[in-house]
Amino acid sequence: KRPELSIFKLENRADLDRILAAYSVLRNRNDGIGYIIFNDSIPDNCQITISDDPGKFADPLVDKLHRNLTALTNLRSANLVNSVVLTGTVGDRSEEDLGDIVKDAHSQGYLSQRSRIDSYWKAILGL
Repeated sequence: KRPELSIFKLENRADLDRILAAYSVLRNRNDGIGYIIFNDSIPDNCQITISDDPGKFADPLVDKLHRNLTALTNLRSANLVNSVVLTGTVGDRSEEDLGDIVKDAHSQGYLSQRSRIDSYWKAILGL
């Protein structure tokens, strides 16, 4: 099987925190998180395919926003990284901010797939 890279289609900025929360609760720690927002035409320009591939996250909306980049080769991946670094928007969230984002997503009922939440986060969320 060829390598794939997970990405999320950010339909509006309001979904960013939901994506960060749903991704984070899969992990067994909170050490903050970084991300890059880039134009969805970049992979195509690098001859990389974006495939709709529902994820397995605690938030059903985030499952729908999940995509995979496929048809990756070393050269295409290098071109992708170069394009994303030159034109993307880089961001990060601290441990404290991420903890608040996860707690807010939980209180809003977004993290409804509890079996997909790591025990580290279940303890923090009181699940």
